[in-house]
Amino acid sequence: MNNGTAPRRSFFRSRAFVIAVAVAGFIAVDILFVAWYLNGQRLDDEYRFLDRYGSPDAPPDIPEPVSKLSKATNGDFYNAVVAALEPLLQYTPNNDEPDESFAAFRAKRRNKPTDERKIFYVQPLGELTAYETRILDTSAEFVKKYFGFTVVRLPVKSISAVAGKYRRSGTYGEQFFTGHLLGKVLLPDVPADAVAVMGITDSDLWPGGSFNFVFGEATFTLRVGVSSLRRMVEDSPKPDDHLVLARTIKLFAHEGGHMFSLLHCSLTPCAMEYPNSLAAHDAATVHLCPCCTAKLCWSLNYAPEDRFAGLAEWFGANGFREEAEFCTKAKEALLAAKIPDPGNGK
Repeated sequence: MNNGTAPRRSFFRSRAFVIAVAVAGFIAVDILFVAWYLNGQRLDDEYRFLDRYGSPDAPPDIPEPVSKLSKATNGDFYNAVVAALEPLLQYTPNNDEPDESFAAFRAKRRNKPTDERKIFYVQPLGELTAYETRILDTSAEFVKKYFGFTVVRLPVKSISAVAGKYRRSGTYGEQFFTGHLLGKVLLPDVPADAVAVMGITDSDLWPGGSFNFVFGEATFTLRVGVSSLRRMVEDSPKPDDHLVLARTIKLFAHEGGHMFSLLHCSLTPCAMEYPNSLAAHDAATVHLCPCCTAKLCWSLNYAPEDRFAGLAEWFGANGFREEAEFCTKAKEALLAAKIPDPGNGK
């Protein structure tokens, strides 16, 4: 029976509900778009280390070994360098990890020099001893030959204010958490003309998780790395300058390689092998394998024959006879092979 009043419509069938659903949907889509956009703006997954390394309890991001001797498609420079250097030593794959091909290396986002970024900075973190400073200054010339950049030592930056969970006591005295030094101490003050900034500390380091220590750690594209001289010097039968210098330049070679986007290498011998002890570090080579050499020189637009010529000179002047002889042979092999131009790492 009709009593003269219109029947009440359910809210879920009303215009207000339709409008509410539409508004909610619009807001949800907008939130998703903003999240996607902001994530895209980060461009580099490495920025996530600021979150992942926000606590020393998080496990460190230790890259898996990936490089093996392999030929590249459309990689004339890479193939020529590998072919010229491979006969000089016996290179052995030490695991079954997949290869990072030259194509994959070429396609990924890399740290490389630009017209504005051409300086390799060394940033002391805390005071260094006179002995460590002397070793560092000698190593700076090695870095110049190894990577091809002018090296500048910055004034000391204090890390005395680092406290709480980012600092702890260890067997070698105070330890500093690498993630904090990378993300909060070094990254905010990277000079505009820096192609890389290597923090150097006299204190021991640890990368978080269950790790007891680490010699150093570096980002692949953010231009910052940090290394410790503590175990390099303290575990040396003093005054063995040659041993300490050898350890220090290997540290620069390995962490510097990471800063220029090289991953851990599965070839033996190679400076990009992962050293998990001081004995392994001492036994490791300072030289890159042919694959890592080709990747580095291509990406940095550094003629490999010039690189080995400079390194032969530095090694010879600093008492590393075998290393100097290897670099001379490498230079001669590359000159004989008539390596094509690196092509500006593009």
